[in-house]
Amino acid sequence: MGKTRTFVAIEADDALRRRASGLIGRLRPHLGGARWVSEENLHLTLMFLGELSDTEITEVCSRTEWVARANGPFSLRVAGVGAFPDAQRPRAVWLGAREGGEAVCRLQADLDDALSDLAQRGENRGFVPHWTLARLPRGAGGGSPHLVSVLEGLADYDAGELAVDQVVVYSSELYRGGPEYYPLATCPLGMEGG
Repeated sequence: MGKTRTFVAIEADDALRRRASGLIGRLRPHLGGARWVSEENLHLTLMFLGELSDTEITEVCSRTEWVARANGPFSLRVAGVGAFPDAQRPRAVWLGAREGGEAVCRLQADLDDALSDLAQRGENRGFVPHWTLARLPRGAGGGSPHLVSVLEGLADYDAGELAVDQVVVYSSELYRGGPEYYPLATCPLGMEGG
């Protein structure tokens, strides 16, 4: 049997999807060659696990449910626009997480502790909570003073608050038109004991 690309994430709600779509509309003219994340695929990756067998996926779902139960629901302020590694050499443009970032980092650290033996090495280096909006090929938009100015102007962009009450284990299928994500398990936060 084949292996499945698998990751754990916080999904966006409809309000955040609409705001992100509007933000993408503002950014699109400044980022030629970018591959934009579709509204329905918007998520905050907590942990990318790579290619897993069915048995490993079952274990990931079980461990993720356990971690989710041990972490309570929280609110996350979705705000700030930036680029990785930076605006001078952008490879990804993202929407950040502000208030509530400590809770999401704690959740991610717990997942990392529980799942690191199943993750592909080198996939989860230096967690920074963010919602990827676009990916850019090398050299696209890089070094453009105009792009740097646009991103600086959006550093304080506020996309509102997101109530986080679950995490989702997803599979990812790669297609010509972009990836498609399929939920494998939805794990409510803070349900420990019952």
